Amino acid sequence: MCMNAKPEITEKGIRPKPLYAQIAEEMAQRIQCGELSPGDRLPSQNALMEEFSVSQATVRQAILNLSNQGLVTAHQGVGVFVAEPRISVELSQTSLEFGANSGTLSYEMISSDLLAAPDRMAKLLDIEPGENTIRCRRKLLVKGSTIGYETCNLPLDVMQTIPHHALTQLDLRQVLHRAPQWLARQGAFWVSAGQITAFDAEVIGASPDTIILQREDVTKDQNGRPILMTRSIFLADRVSLSGTSQMEGAGQ
Repeated sequence: MCMNAKPEITEKGIRPKPLYAQIAEEMAQRIQCGELSPGDRLPSQNALMEEFSVSQATVRQAILNLSNQGLVTAHQGVGVFVAEPRISVELSQTSLEFGANSGTLSYEMISSDLLAAPDRMAKLLDIEPGENTIRCRRKLLVKGSTIGYETCNLPLDVMQTIPHHALTQLDLRQVLHRAPQWLARQGAFWVSAGQITAFDAEVIGASPDTIILQREDVTKDQNGRPILMTRSIFLADRVSLSGTSQMEGAGQ
């Protein structure tokens, strides 16, 4: 069993914390010391009410506190589970850089198809609306676990220069950055947060109430021509983003 934290002491004696905060602190200690591991289900609300002799409202507030800390995730109708440690992703303008303890990013191809560029994509890629592009969708995985997925859109002539293995193994921004015919450089990127769309939820098998973080970016070649448009979504309970975007709010 985990050792309980000592109460906070002030000059006037013990400073009582709200009951929900005390329960959240106790459960957080159980998680941090390994008594509860990632993926474990927390005791039911009724069990916690009985253990701590508190109301359901207090237990719910404690769980919300834990959720806000990123320590647990709630699945409606199933229960509350200990969350996997969040993966730190640094947003640079040429790639996604993962923290030293996060593991290595890998990709799983979902689909690759021909797409007539809609108006917004055509504008960002500086091509005519309806012009053919290649759209690739890939799952983003760390240690075999899905943390999100990305959609890459490229003009046909750019796609023809990308080695096939890069589609399943590499960050395409970096591939184009290193390719001598492109020498891709930084472009604009946008970051936003919100609820997952029904389509995205189906693609990666997420629940429809999942909260996501999203990055959209445009990569340009050495002459300033847009050659890649990428949309990456991350499960907010698995990933924390750091770095500064050039513009907040995707689609602005």
